[in-house]
Amino acid sequence: MSGQDHAAAILAKLDADDASPPLVVLDGFVPTGTLPPYVVVYFDYDAPPAETDSQASNLVMASLRRDVLAYCHSVATTARGARAVAARAEAALLDQVLTVPGRTCWPIRRTEGQPARRDETTGTAIFDVVDVYRLSSTPA
Repeated sequence: MSGQDHAAAILAKLDADDASPPLVVLDGFVPTGTLPPYVVVYFDYDAPPAETDSQASNLVMASLRRDVLAYCHSVATTARGARAVAARAEAALLDQVLTVPGRTCWPIRRTEGQPARRDETTGTAIFDVVDVYRLSSTPA
């Protein structure tokens, strides 16, 4: 099991969005010259402590569940545009059950978020909506 496998499944699900205009999906980095709208995703990994993991083996106290958090930054030149990008990301991810080799995945859940915020640090105003999605899995 690899956190990278989980991240790849999430990115592939976002990339599968076939609406127009195409959803630009970036993995943790925005190349110079990339113009909004786009969604840039950052990942964090967690394994709940065995004593709180309902899937853990009571004999060896091994954590079996893997939680992958996808921090989706939906970016556009207006707050409305950023919300539209966020809605597309939500439609692609929320409640979806992904396939990760060797794992049984649970439906993706949204765990938290932040409203559109203006950012002028790049010299050009952009708006950013942040939503955090959790993909949890256990061994198959």
